[in-house]
Amino acid sequence: MAATEATEATEATKQPRYKRSPAITATLLDDEIICMNLDTGLYVGLKNVGQVVWDQLEVPCTFADLLHVVMNEYDVDEHQARADLEAFMAEMLGAGLVQLT
Repeated sequence: MAATEATEATEATKQPRYKRSPAITATLLDDEIICMNLDTGLYVGLKNVGQVVWDQLEVPCTFADLLHVVMNEYDVDEHQARADLEAFMAEMLGAGLVQLT
């Protein structure tokens, strides 16, 4: 492996990963995923991009992983996708639906 590839691989493993909170239970209801925080009683409905992100979080993902999926799934430029995903993930963290590892 070349030195730059090794450095990139090391940097990728250092990136924080988002994962679903173990306190969350989720179910599909009609066209929406309903997530409930069993610790707080807070519940949130996810549609469209939220569903795509939630599905990806079945396994821990970096922000770059999620951004790549959103950009491939929707016709959106990187700047807009990044801004929207940053805001969405901040809301998910604030609601306790996801954690950083």
